[in-house]
Amino acid sequence: PGVVLEKENRRFYPNMTLAAHVLGSTDVDNRGVSGFEKYIDQTGVADLEKLGLPVTQDDLKPFELSLDIRVQHALRDELVKGIAKYKAIAGSGIVYDVTTGEILALASYPDYDANSPTDAQKPENINRAMVGVYEMGSTFKALNTALALESGKMNINSAFDTKEGEMTIGKHTIHEYHGTGRRLTIPEIFLHSSNLGSAKMALTAGSKAQQDFLRKMGILDRVQTELPETQAPLYPKQWSDISTVTISYGHGISVSALACVKAVGALVNGGESSSG
Repeated sequence: PGVVLEKENRRFYPNMTLAAHVLGSTDVDNRGVSGFEKYIDQTGVADLEKLGLPVTQDDLKPFELSLDIRVQHALRDELVKGIAKYKAIAGSGIVYDVTTGEILALASYPDYDANSPTDAQKPENINRAMVGVYEMGSTFKALNTALALESGKMNINSAFDTKEGEMTIGKHTIHEYHGTGRRLTIPEIFLHSSNLGSAKMALTAGSKAQQDFLRKMGILDRVQTELPETQAPLYPKQWSDISTVTISYGHGISVSALACVKAVGALVNGGESSSG
């Protein structure tokens, strides 16, 4: 007497760790607290339940993600191998269809079993592809090259001298790590990953043009997707010449991996920028 047994529904994720960061998790009441689970509840399902209106399976339409589970598995497998090989603390990877803006796979490691939502709260298990922001380094040289050409102040045959191997901006000295000791055209600057060439291209375009271009590419704003876990970029409040120089080769600005992928994707798909 006094003991009542109740049946409750709970989510079950048969693929366990696979795409756990994207799928997200629910609390004990089956309310989405992260990932796509939270997005689903924000579409109105949770509001109906709060109003006491019955919500059955027949009332709900299924959501279809852009993820390809085969690609997702391959990506996670390679990510785990890479982290082990280079003895990294963590890592993330994204497979992105530049023509449609769809994310075919998104993995972050360490990850967790989606059936154990408490593990999702551990700091080491964050979605590093979207929540973490990092200095992306030389990947920014692709954006810097696009900036140079779009500025109208340079063309594909424009060239800059890099033979000195270093340059001074105020109190800062910029060094060449892949120096060729000669004058380089814009394609060669990108090919040889030249810091000096990239810096001179950015200075020629100008700080304002650089900021305007990066904002247009979505780099200076938080990426908007169906997933609620996204992080805003970090960049200088005072955009000085040294900021222009270091940002040209991916330092002094921190962005999410998804923001970088989205921006670079627009360079190779005809200029279309989409949020994924």
